[in-house]
Amino acid sequence: MSNLSMDEKIQLEEILTGYFEKLQKPSENLKALINISEVQIDIKTIDYNLPVKELVTNFYSLILKKPEDLESFLKYLQNKLDSDERLTIKGYIEKLNLKRSPTKKTANFRQLISEKRQQNHERLTSQTPSKINNNIIVTYNLDELVYKFRIALDYQGVFAFNLREDYTVLKNYIIKRILQELKEKTQRNYRPPIEITLNPNQSIESIDNYLKIYNINKITDLLSDIHPLDVVLIIWTYNIIDKHKLNSMIDNLLQQIKTKCDCLLENKSQCLIILFANVINVNANSYMQESISMEKSINDCITLDLPQEFDINKLCQWFRGHLQQLKTPEHEINIYLERLKSAPYNLLPIYNTLEGIIDELQTN
Repeated sequence: MSNLSMDEKIQLEEILTGYFEKLQKPSENLKALINISEVQIDIKTIDYNLPVKELVTNFYSLILKKPEDLESFLKYLQNKLDSDERLTIKGYIEKLNLKRSPTKKTANFRQLISEKRQQNHERLTSQTPSKINNNIIVTYNLDELVYKFRIALDYQGVFAFNLREDYTVLKNYIIKRILQELKEKTQRNYRPPIEITLNPNQSIESIDNYLKIYNINKITDLLSDIHPLDVVLIIWTYNIIDKHKLNSMIDNLLQQIKTKCDCLLENKSQCLIILFANVINVNANSYMQESISMEKSINDCITLDLPQEFDINKLCQWFRGHLQQLKTPEHEINIYLERLKSAPYNLLPIYNTLEGIIDELQTN
């Protein structure tokens, strides 16, 4: 058996589940990883037709039995994860490696520390340009939104927030930042977010009906873990829905959720966070007009306002620093900054311009 602690085993299973839930063909990808990593398990005992969570649990129970197989599998998996999860997996691999060589535990640990210091030194002194992190946009700005979110969020209970913006900006910028702040404030992990799309032509009899596509019978099942994790529901709405109907739908959902879940969260240090993400159809030319015309408030939700404009000078100073760390030539930096300055200073066009530059930097 592995020498990972119970908490580490639970966190590892969450990482695996989150990774495979994002894939279009999780079963095929799992088969490929098993073959590539050459783990010695009986694949006939794996039911690839199971839903993702059950599939991962089935596979995980098999691979935990042999530390060498688990280590081999994780070595291939870590390169497919984001930076935070990659570091977590790397730590697990080191623990598994030490477990397999107990007589050299002290020496191995000292060697690992020495190697890490050497790697850090090489990274800092290397003249080879590194790739830019495509998530750097998430770290920029949003100070007022973050402040309002953190003040409203407590360490236990049901919390509902309302956001309105273009889908891409919401998905890849705003919500990613909110999830970062959630983890930073609570200092605990959350389940992979569950996403629901409200259909204006569909009557809402129960929130549980929406969860059945995730093989979750009822919302209270999300709060029944022995080791509770915070739960995030992202409920997508669209401005094609009449405002009064939208408010009615959301009021209905919130009342159901609070009635069913409030009592289960007492003395549990667990949060249920609901993000009502209303997608508005905007473009660079009509951005301000359409944004201003939208109603901002949704009943019983805390509205998180987004910045409508950027201070272009501050943005360029921030981005220049990242480009200099990548050892980007000065003339190229100036070209990129000129592109930023030439875009309208509103949120969507600036975001799209930044994203385009970062895509270019990653492919160069």
